[in-house]
Amino acid sequence: MTCEISTEQNSPAMLRLLKARSVAYRSAQRWQLSQLVLVVMIPFVAGLAAIFYPLVRPYTVSLTVILTLLDALLLDRQFRHFTKRAAIIGDQFDTNLFKLPWNYAAAGPQLSNEAIIFAADSWIGDDTELCNRYPASVDLEPLHVARVLCQRSGVWYDAELRKGFSLRLVTLGGAMMAVLTTIGVSRGLPLPDWLLSVLAPSTPILIWIIRENFRMKDAAEANEKISAAAEKLLDDIKVGRSDETESRFRSRDIQTAVLARRTSNPWVPRWLYRRLRPRLEPALRTGMEERLAGADEILDRASIPVKK
Repeated sequence: MTCEISTEQNSPAMLRLLKARSVAYRSAQRWQLSQLVLVVMIPFVAGLAAIFYPLVRPYTVSLTVILTLLDALLLDRQFRHFTKRAAIIGDQFDTNLFKLPWNYAAAGPQLSNEAIIFAADSWIGDDTELCNRYPASVDLEPLHVARVLCQRSGVWYDAELRKGFSLRLVTLGGAMMAVLTTIGVSRGLPLPDWLLSVLAPSTPILIWIIRENFRMKDAAEANEKISAAAEKLLDDIKVGRSDETESRFRSRDIQTAVLARRTSNPWVPRWLYRRLRPRLEPALRTGMEERLAGADEILDRASIPVKK
């Protein structure tokens, strides 16, 4: 099947999907920023106040309970909602670009054109940020080969974008708990005051740290599995064990795993994306170019014609 990935990725319809996805991710980021402030920063400040001002200790306990419930009932649910919405829009982009069938069982119904257009109208930014995700040379390869190479590169890009940031957030939360504990110990607080001033404010922070740590581990494990599946598919194409039809089905399985990973991705702020993008995208393109150069060997061994 003819490959037109590099051409179609910059079409108005595809850029509209990317804009709508970015808007959804931005909403998710706002909710997680609210989560960071309300569940981590405020309990930390409240704990410091409780250590130095005994009269506020009962109110600190009430505040931390309220914030913990607010996080469980609203903040985290809204964050997951918009993250899932962005993941579904991203899957619409990928399935259209890679000519894959839509997986209703995994993703549910696609968002309507009206919903995509409405969301994309809220996009603020330069279209060049969204263009040319994959190099033009990808169109020289058959679609079933180019498709899995793009999937593999996309997983690498996403993993590198998130690497280290969530760890910094967890480190920040751990440092706050350490500060509260150290100050509490240094002031020789008795056990009841310790529970009110240190343990109670630390509880929402600790819950947040544990949750983000699990999300980081789950995302890293998912990326490893997806990368391994893509490499296995390339190896099978190389030795002729996977033809175009089978490769399409297996790429659909990979795409389903990508969707599942996207719905649980740790948060990455827009400023970090803009800072890392100038370094990541050249690396992605260079890696893609090298893989595409090696694709000739894959196609020669599998007796698949290459466009020149």
